[in-house]
Amino acid sequence: MASNNPLFGHNNPMHHQGAKWDGHRSIRFGSGEGLATVAYSYLLSDAEMWDAAERISLLWNLHVGESNDDLRAALKERSNEA
Repeated sequence: MASNNPLFGHNNPMHHQGAKWDGHRSIRFGSGEGLATVAYSYLLSDAEMWDAAERISLLWNLHVGESNDDLRAALKERSNEA
């Protein structure tokens, strides 16, 4: 879904933004805009929530610059190799 936020317009697409983990349960774009949270993952311990939030941030940053189409294609290629 496209955002009306000028930070993520055509000249600055969301998938080109880095992510920052807050050290707890939230992930934000480098600009400070909220990206994701695991705060409502009630079946996870605090340590598991922190690990999941950090993992989301690491995975996001690992694939900065790649579109969802790029990620789908890479996943499909990887599953075909197995």
